[in-house]
Amino acid sequence: MSDTRSRLVYMANQIARNFAAMGVDAEAATAEHIASFWDPAMRAVLIADPAGLNESASAAFDRLRSAAAAARVPKTEVVERAKAPGGSDAG
Repeated sequence: MSDTRSRLVYMANQIARNFAAMGVDAEAATAEHIASFWDPAMRAVLIADPAGLNESASAAFDRLRSAAAAARVPKTEVVERAKAPGGSDAG
């Protein structure tokens, strides 16, 4: 495990443990914290490979992975937009 990845795992686990100790929903609070404060590149590392995360942190990254997948626009929708009058496939 790279030093950067190891550090991200450590930080995510710490965040989840701290929220659990506060008596809040650690999964939801961790996901919200990471979505709000982590750089997208940092999130992407652990979304792609959550190995080493504790149970709450892993569940938080499952939420983030699901949210990222839901946010993607299906390719067929992009094609249909481009075919519409005045349409474009440019974002």
